[in-house]
Amino acid sequence: MNQALPLQDLWVLLVEDEPSIAEVFTLILEDAGARVIAATSGTEALNILGSFVPHVLISDTHLPDIDGWLLLARVKALEVERGIYGIPAIAITAHDSTWLEQEHKARSVAARFQKYLHKPVELQNLVDAVAELGHPQKH
Repeated sequence: MNQALPLQDLWVLLVEDEPSIAEVFTLILEDAGARVIAATSGTEALNILGSFVPHVLISDTHLPDIDGWLLLARVKALEVERGIYGIPAIAITAHDSTWLEQEHKARSVAARFQKYLHKPVELQNLVDAVAELGHPQKH
């Protein structure tokens, strides 16, 4: 029996400034059926969003130009401006202290990210989070 891929028919905008991480995430998501457009900065992601609306946004919180929290605020403003609502978003961050992790998670929730993942990300958790947000009726 032919099983559908968990991310089939989903478009993902991945915002990650570390090339090796972006490459691994892209390969994993594409293997699960997603179509991925990758950006290396918040500015690049906003430019892409000028002509493309993803089913799910994944963003590192630490980017070279604007952080992921400000990026999501600008995405939400674009949604209002364009009449597009509810691009689900996943925050991804890396840090080495419990206090910072708690602060980053709180900031991510306040910024309206629906999911928060910590690097190193369990790749199956990434696929599951994208599937849950991109195909909410199946979960």
